[in-house]
Amino acid sequence: MKYGELIGNSLFVGKTVEFMAGIRHMEQYAEQGMRAIIRAVDVSDSDEDVCIVTFDFAPFAAYNKQFEVKSAGHKGMSADGLEEYGFYMDDDEGIEEMFVFIGSEKDLGLLKKAFEESGSASYVSWLEGHVLEKLKSK
Repeated sequence: MKYGELIGNSLFVGKTVEFMAGIRHMEQYAEQGMRAIIRAVDVSDSDEDVCIVTFDFAPFAAYNKQFEVKSAGHKGMSADGLEEYGFYMDDDEGIEEMFVFIGSEKDLGLLKKAFEESGSASYVSWLEGHVLEKLKSK
């Protein structure tokens, strides 16, 4: 899928993404493994071949801290206080190297609530426990 295909398609707004290794070549805040929510996809005012994908990092601030790397690309940015951030992408560039869709805000909210209610100290351990239960019950 190309960035240009996201423009004007409201189905992608509100979707949660996880950034992939391809994000490293961009001088943006995101690092591989970080998560954000797409808030808007627009055409650049100055170049119609460029789209601006606006990501909201705020819901994942605590989660994203583990992936932060202090580098020139971040320009001193951190998860603390970072909310929406626009990425400028060529509209014919593929998204698969940059990010993958991992679910909606609602789905991730359900997971977060269930994890918090479980009292587990580790999200990964909690999730692995559920997967193992499911596999053993087959």
